[in-house]
Amino acid sequence: MTIKTHHILALTSVFMSTALTSIAWAEDYDFDESCAPTTLHETQSAAPDALVILDKSGSMAWTGGYDINGNALSKMSIARDAIAELTSAVYKSGPCTPMDRSGCDDVRVGLGWFSGSSGVDVLPGEDTKSSIISTVNSYNPNGGTYVGQAARRIYESHQLRTAERVGIGVLITDGEPSGTQTTEQTVHYLCAARNDYAVLTFAVGFGVGADPVTNNLFAAAGGTGQCCYNPNGSCTYQPNELVDPCLLPRRDNDQLNISAAAAFSCRGAKQADSGQALKDDLLDLLGTIACTFPLDIPNNYVAFPGADEDPEATRVEFDHAILGNNIRVQPLDAGNPNKFYDYLVNQRGIAPAVAADYIGEGWSFADPFRRTVTLTTKLCEEVRSDNVQITETQAACLCENTGLDCNVPCVDNDSDGFDDNTGSACETDQNSDLVMTGRCQPGIVDCQVGVEVCVPRFGPQPDICNGVDDDCDGFIDNSSRAKPDLSGAAPHKWNGNQSQLDGFDFDTGLFCSFEDFACSCGTNPPHTLDHDPVPMSAEPDHEWMQLLRSADAQRDLCSCSAALELDDAQPAQAGQDESTDMSEPQAACQQAPGQAPSLPTSLLLFLGSFAFWRRRQRRH
Repeated sequence: MTIKTHHILALTSVFMSTALTSIAWAEDYDFDESCAPTTLHETQSAAPDALVILDKSGSMAWTGGYDINGNALSKMSIARDAIAELTSAVYKSGPCTPMDRSGCDDVRVGLGWFSGSSGVDVLPGEDTKSSIISTVNSYNPNGGTYVGQAARRIYESHQLRTAERVGIGVLITDGEPSGTQTTEQTVHYLCAARNDYAVLTFAVGFGVGADPVTNNLFAAAGGTGQCCYNPNGSCTYQPNELVDPCLLPRRDNDQLNISAAAAFSCRGAKQADSGQALKDDLLDLLGTIACTFPLDIPNNYVAFPGADEDPEATRVEFDHAILGNNIRVQPLDAGNPNKFYDYLVNQRGIAPAVAADYIGEGWSFADPFRRTVTLTTKLCEEVRSDNVQITETQAACLCENTGLDCNVPCVDNDSDGFDDNTGSACETDQNSDLVMTGRCQPGIVDCQVGVEVCVPRFGPQPDICNGVDDDCDGFIDNSSRAKPDLSGAAPHKWNGNQSQLDGFDFDTGLFCSFEDFACSCGTNPPHTLDHDPVPMSAEPDHEWMQLLRSADAQRDLCSCSAALELDDAQPAQAGQDESTDMSEPQAACQQAPGQAPSLPTSLLLFLGSFAFWRRRQRRH
């Protein structure tokens, strides 16, 4: 298995086992590298980078709360305290080296600001706690709320773009943007960061002056929220209702026209109306970042740009110090909170007392377009501890339209099972595609290693005198094939065991082609080829046995007569009714034993003369 390795939490763009050899239905998923690669996350090798951009506009000097003594606190003072607590929460003292990572920070935090202009004062890195606290304490509010400046800093951050670790932007603002232009620039740059560099952005509104509508639009543009078209207030955020603000028309090089967004309903931003709420929101965001994992979705994936809506089509596994290796984390199911517990007990043999700690735990999609997954709180704690050091994610192979009818394509010259075939088993269908002939043409769509293929419903069988090309060689009821060897030593690759033929007499007309007899069904054969679905059976030649029994019961509709050796037989042509095709140069040169000729006397005389002439030609 080829493993594509990413260091911890390499989040990718958000918006944008066993191979199956039998019919695969919706609940069957094949996790194979040919469809989507396994991404291996070494959860202690590279912490994510988070760049916090703080609003430094003049309104941040306004009162945002009070301390325990009743003294008024500015919003800037509250924000300073929250950011200090944030950096303290992720900081770890001690060494951070390839050999000893015990002192590596959980998240590498950086700090920037915006007002009328913007800047980044502390780059995301290891042990930035002291620098960030001293820097944020120096910030003094002034200027406007030109949030587009902050979005541009996130987009242009080389630290957030690196492929070595995940990059996250955190935008904190306390008021409405200073005009439409900066709002449209914000949407443009957050979309560009997400789509060009797989950088996600969280939007956090702080204080009663923040604009939740605009911040929710920013969260959706940054890939951490979602919007739906909501002109009449009926939005329920179902997948078919979602719209991507990044697809809004462009107004300028760095602006998206958000006029149409007035009909959107968006969600995803955090709203903190107190200092404690701001601290809680920021700590919650960092927990989400630390336990979010990407799904590697190839461009040609069926459900691109994200995973399938069915969570069973996504695999999340980790190696656990107590539970064991290759633990399949179950997707959260509101109707079954015991899903992960049941898996641990019933499939992995974990003691119920131990598994009980994981009731209600699992994973869910972290973004609206299913490009990332996130673990629940307890599992997140396990990942951040030494209990879990490796986590894998993978999207399953998917096939659409599985189980539908199709025409089996003609792959090669031996596709009918005969070694001496020269391509006569192929014909052109109504779509000008080269397909199999006879009873081997009707097929069913099957999902094999993530690729839709048309597999035959029925394989080649010995020709019955029934007006159907049973052996799929391109000829109807031809006399050019030998009687099958019931011992299994026959050179022909018939479908299934032919011992079932014991109940039928080869010499009474049903199998006249094996005696160099010509089969004639006139205009009323007992069967025409049925392309309608037939229930699959454990008996591989189920449909052919039905033909056998039906043709045996209606022998009077088809009869056999002696035939000349066939030299130049022509296959049935596309669109021609196989049941009445008599294009083969068959002839009755003498009456078959115990049978009346099935062709008119005048034609028999002509064909007899033709046979005599051919034999004379061969002597010269």
